[in-house]
Amino acid sequence: MVVSKVNIDAITIKSTSYKDEVAEDDKKEENKEEKVVIENCELSFSDYSTLKTDIKTELDNGGKPVEMANEFLMEKGCISTAQVLDYLAIFNLDGTRLKFAKMAYRFCSDKQKYHMAVGKMAYTKNKQALEEFLEQQQ
Repeated sequence: MVVSKVNIDAITIKSTSYKDEVAEDDKKEENKEEKVVIENCELSFSDYSTLKTDIKTELDNGGKPVEMANEFLMEKGCISTAQVLDYLAIFNLDGTRLKFAKMAYRFCSDKQKYHMAVGKMAYTKNKQALEEFLEQQQ
C-alpha cells in the first residue's frame, strides 16, 4: 500500500447569499444610492419569509447577515417598521441588532413609527446610539 501526502488549501466561506461578491469600491457606491421608498410599503409575505430564513442561515454560518439583508432590501425597495421589529428579534448580539436597525431605516416606509426599534435594543448604550441616529435622520 502506498500512502502519499496531499496538500489541500483552506478556503473561507464569506457568505451563503445567492449574489456574487461585489468589489469593495462598488459596495461603497452601492450603499450611497438613495432609494425612493413608497409610503406604507412592506415586504410581501414571501419576501419577508425568504429574508428571515436567509438572515438565520447567515447567522448560523457565521456570515454577514446585515450586509446580505442590505442587498435584499436594495432589490425589494421597502420594509415596514413592524417587519424590522420582527427581524431584530432574530439577532443574538445587540451590536448586530443596532447595525441592522440603522441599515434598514432608509428602506422603511413608515419612519414615524421607527422609534419603536429603540425598545428592541438590550443595552442602554445601543438604545442611545439608535436614538441619536434617528435624530440625525430628521
